[in-house]
Amino acid sequence: MKKLKAVFIGVDALDWCLVNQRYSHLNNLRQPLDWGYAAHCIPEIDYSPPSWITIYTGLPVETHRVRDVGHTELGKKGIMPWEMLHPYLWDYLNDAGYSCGVLNMPITWPAKRIDGWMVSGWPATRISMTPADLPLPDDYMLDAAAALVHEDFAQVEKWTKGPNWGLDLPPRELRDWIFRSEHKRVEALDVLPAVDVLFIGFTAVDRIGDLYGRWVEWRKDLMAAEAGEFFDQAHETMDAAIGELFARYEADVWVLVSDHGHAGGRTRYHTLDGIFCLWGTDVAKIRANCTNLEVAPSFLDALGVPLRDKPFEGASQIITLEDERAVMSQLEGLGYI
Repeated sequence: MKKLKAVFIGVDALDWCLVNQRYSHLNNLRQPLDWGYAAHCIPEIDYSPPSWITIYTGLPVETHRVRDVGHTELGKKGIMPWEMLHPYLWDYLNDAGYSCGVLNMPITWPAKRIDGWMVSGWPATRISMTPADLPLPDDYMLDAAAALVHEDFAQVEKWTKGPNWGLDLPPRELRDWIFRSEHKRVEALDVLPAVDVLFIGFTAVDRIGDLYGRWVEWRKDLMAAEAGEFFDQAHETMDAAIGELFARYEADVWVLVSDHGHAGGRTRYHTLDGIFCLWGTDVAKIRANCTNLEVAPSFLDALGVPLRDKPFEGASQIITLEDERAVMSQLEGLGYI
């Protein structure tokens, strides 16, 4: 088992309500919830581009101004992710002396040069990585989620005929392709260079939920019940991939976070029910409710990175073991315990 300073897991569209109800049997997802390390995390917008940028920067949408990835009128009202100059989490960690590896995190195209390495996630029609000679496996599978920002399914099909995408496959073959790509993320870690902090993204839940919701509504060649079954399988696949990370790494700090929730595989509609889990060596628990503005300061706080000079609008949600001992001491002094 390899030792890291921290592992940051991003799961697109993981829904707080569904994890606590419909998917409560998934052991790896349940662990931080059962330990008190999980919070209902509410984004400003139930849409990936602005929400992920808020998670990475700790800034509200009106400050970072990333609203889309350029495909809709919404995107024309702001800037593109690659135009944004505010620091990301990995920039703050580099400044604190930690090397970072960023693998398939959403809204990271094109890859930026950092102390460590980066393999971009969606949106992309090709892989972007820094340094350019990273030893990425030949069978690494490009994340196909970029196509799902299109409302016009005919446009999706037109854009995704290349060998890396596979969206012209029949529904069940495409499902299998998406699930294989999730495990390819973890397999790629076998050859990628060692770093202090690993960021890794999984997007099957959102891809299956969005894509098969569209398929049920527009293509009519997939039954709603079967789309719901695919959605369940996406959660099981993601849970298994997270289990592989737990088996592979020991870390001082772990984070699992989503950008928004999802209503389920029978519909393609997002919700404001995101999830934020953080646990680690000196963390007693985290507060039960937060917004995605609190993710960045909480993560840096857990790693001991000072927050006083950062432009965050949210606050750390961590309750440390020292904080908990102080509260217990006060209660004891007052005669309550």
